[in-house]
Amino acid sequence: MCATMTSSCSELLSDFKPVAVVVDEASQCTEADVIGALNHRAEKVVFFGDEMQLSPTVISNNLILKTSLFKDIIEKRPDAATMLTVQYRMHPQISYFANYQFYSMKIKDGVKVRDRQSKYDLFKGCSIAVINCHG
Repeated sequence: MCATMTSSCSELLSDFKPVAVVVDEASQCTEADVIGALNHRAEKVVFFGDEMQLSPTVISNNLILKTSLFKDIIEKRPDAATMLTVQYRMHPQISYFANYQFYSMKIKDGVKVRDRQSKYDLFKGCSIAVINCHG
């Protein structure tokens, strides 16, 4: 079964007892987002996410969310967390910034620069620039 966190299928699944609940993009979830899925009392719950990336979006004048459920769990149970240390998605020049800025250079590139180049590469030979657009 797959459902979004805001899925309204709770009543249809009231007797459903899953072996595991998997929550992807868990760093963007609040407790309210996952309570429906956790209510089924699965034997295992697996959260996938990156607390260094997007945090939950909460639009409220009265509520301030200081940390996500995902980050709370990692802080309370660091032994239960595993950090993946090889990334395959980004060009190494792009991953370097995030690796340096957020991950203390713990992330290795699973691809080489030559794997990410093509004859149609518009930015061939260019370096990466970060431009502050504030204001």
